Amino acid sequence: MLFVSCCSHKLSTSTGNPPKYLAIDCEMVGAGAKGSISQLARCSIVSYDGDVVYDKFIKPSMPVTDYRTRWSGIRPRDLFNATPYPEARKEVT
Repeated sequence: MLFVSCCSHKLSTSTGNPPKYLAIDCEMVGAGAKGSISQLARCSIVSYDGDVVYDKFIKPSMPVTDYRTRWSGIRPRDLFNATPYPEARKEVT
């Protein structure tokens, strides 16, 4: 899996400035029988100062069988024009 929920990543700068920190949070939906396969549906990245660096809905690579809306907040309409997973992966890495 590319994304890890609720973690921080330390970035070093070549200019010698203090390191910068990013926090990443991912929302997952379910695919497969009874939604048992987790699929990325939203990725949010913010800076240490709270500035939004990246926040997009991601189209899962498998058909969604459980939106897990109660926990994820994701609804079917959120994924209609979502960024395809391969594209999002390139944008984030």
